[in-house]
Amino acid sequence: MKARDNIEKCCNYFCQDLLKELRPVDFHELVRMKGVDYTGEEISHALPLRLGELLPGLPDGAVAGSLDAAAVASEEVQCWLNNPGECIRPQEDWPKPLPKASMNVKKEDWNEIAATLVARNILTPIDYDETYRAGGEPVLNGLFCVLKKGTPAPGEQRITRLIMNLTPSNSLQYLKQGDLDTLAAASHWAGCQLPVGSALLWSGGDQKGAFYAWCLPPQWRKLMAFKWPVEGKFVGMPEKKEVWLASKVIPMGWINSVSLFQHLHRRLGLQHEPLGAGLDGSTEMRRDRPVPTSATKCEGMCTVDHSS
Repeated sequence: MKARDNIEKCCNYFCQDLLKELRPVDFHELVRMKGVDYTGEEISHALPLRLGELLPGLPDGAVAGSLDAAAVASEEVQCWLNNPGECIRPQEDWPKPLPKASMNVKKEDWNEIAATLVARNILTPIDYDETYRAGGEPVLNGLFCVLKKGTPAPGEQRITRLIMNLTPSNSLQYLKQGDLDTLAAASHWAGCQLPVGSALLWSGGDQKGAFYAWCLPPQWRKLMAFKWPVEGKFVGMPEKKEVWLASKVIPMGWINSVSLFQHLHRRLGLQHEPLGAGLDGSTEMRRDRPVPTSATKCEGMCTVDHSS
């Protein structure tokens, strides 16, 4: 019956607009653009940057970079957040040659896209001489985007999510665990019993541009510069012919982005008001702790921190 109902829904969908011309699906192109990861979740291959496709997924300038990561982080995390050298591997461990990253964007589109990312407080100018050096060569990164769910703007084919390809920079850094070990596995929910008459509210929605809302200390910009310069007039520096840019925010594509973001998210939840929500840490679902008693008793509420 479920299969029949699904077929009926599909038929109704295709019959709702009888005059609409439906083009055949190019499965070769579909396979080229998409895939699945080891969990079976759909993933998208790298796509070129187009401004009209990026804009719906970008936070505006008032949101991007508006939160200070160092001000929220614990003292332990602040030690490496304020001193990138704490994350750098010994030179003898650096890969040779250094991995490369490409700029997946047309040259003629880069100035406009770069200007928008600077205006949105996501990228910021950096002196070329300040970029990090490995073996005497500057460590310069790339950009691409992936498919994002949503309805494209008129005239556009899709919505995309900006990804900063920091492969060259990542190859020089350690992964900092942060709060990664606290992420609760789905199996934790097997021990969560709801009292009679109660309901579980489960939200899986994304916060738009969540990573890009957090500003990193300026010390990190030397490790997060990009390969292509932009004409100075496009970023408010008409006196300069070329200006290099670096990430001002937590980049999607950085080796420590998830661990840092998860740490900051938990800090906001557990810190006392007004710095945080003042949630009770003893009710948190965590991978490194048993299921809290509040999840199996009628009194109290259980919260889960599974944001990343």
